[in-house]
Amino acid sequence: MVITDKRKGYYLSRVVTDKKIQPVVCIADCHMGHKNFNKAKLIEVIQWIQDHDAIWFGGGDLIECSNRSSVGAGWAEQLIDPGMQMEEMVEYLKPIKDNCVGLVGGNHEERAYKDTGINPTQIMANMLQVPSAGDELFLIVANDREQDGRGKAYSIYGAHTKTTNKNSGLAFNGMSNNIGSWMNCDVICKAHGHDMGLSPPSVRVSIDKKNMAVTENEMYYWLVGHYLDRPDSYISKRSAAPKPIGTTAIYLDMDINAKKRVTHERI
Repeated sequence: MVITDKRKGYYLSRVVTDKKIQPVVCIADCHMGHKNFNKAKLIEVIQWIQDHDAIWFGGGDLIECSNRSSVGAGWAEQLIDPGMQMEEMVEYLKPIKDNCVGLVGGNHEERAYKDTGINPTQIMANMLQVPSAGDELFLIVANDREQDGRGKAYSIYGAHTKTTNKNSGLAFNGMSNNIGSWMNCDVICKAHGHDMGLSPPSVRVSIDKKNMAVTENEMYYWLVGHYLDRPDSYISKRSAAPKPIGTTAIYLDMDINAKKRVTHERI
């Protein structure tokens, strides 16, 4: 069950799980409607979410949403118009809508909002009957023992951002220097750059004023991939290196007898 609340302008979602290992997936940078969109990979990821009963959220750029004011020739290369892109994406995502904790907008959806005032992310969220998280997702994943003081909970921050890097190593460094400089949570998730992977844990030391203790907490940076084939794409036009297609699923260790641990798998 997803509980969403808005406090001080921020949408915060909370999910309670009874699993000892809880998988989480971010679907982002699909660019549905572009001629290079890899439909088979998206279907594979959606099936994986169903098979593993994974929590998931949308990380932006679910649709191509190009127009004549867009950078490049995306308006000429998309196969269907943005309205049909939204409808088709929603049809893909309907089987997993009950596992969704929210949709975050991306720069491609922002094109429509900028030119028309219409928000495709909000529309798709309404069609799916899932939360629309705006520009940022704030998520808590907790187990059913949290309330008696013996439970475990993870905090996740997700955003599309507007920065890209040549490889995942540079992307991790950029996340650490930017989002990581002000956001304190267990997992920071970034889309837009089409990179994929999970960083080794970074350790942060905190002073617990209430319990008069010094604590060490591990934080992870998470990159979520994309769904665009390279041949005859804007990447090939720039002679840039390809990036792996698909995404990275993360696993949250919810065992109350074990320390917090986040692992990952490419799907």
